[in-house]
Amino acid sequence: KIIAKFSGVPMYILYCGGDEVGEDQWAPRIHMTELQRDVDAGMLPKEMVTLEHLEKSVHDFIVRPHLHGPVMDFACRSIADANIKFKAKASERKVGMGQFRSKM
Repeated sequence: KIIAKFSGVPMYILYCGGDEVGEDQWAPRIHMTELQRDVDAGMLPKEMVTLEHLEKSVHDFIVRPHLHGPVMDFACRSIADANIKFKAKASERKVGMGQFRSKM
């Protein structure tokens, strides 16, 4: 919560587990629900927190080849989205500096 609220760095969190595979002991859905509630209440910036849940996945996905694809897809989407957000912020800073310079 502190990272998302104060750092300006977007957070992407993948939650695992569900009815079919059992609840994940490291990141149970209750944590995702709590964070989503904080986002909905305005305690965390919506644009900085992305939560996703893979029902049939488990925390030790690395030793389960059938889970590599879905987890890799999540990672690639998250990196691409963070890059877009970073470029947008950089563009905002350039516009702000240009306005500052023109007033000098």
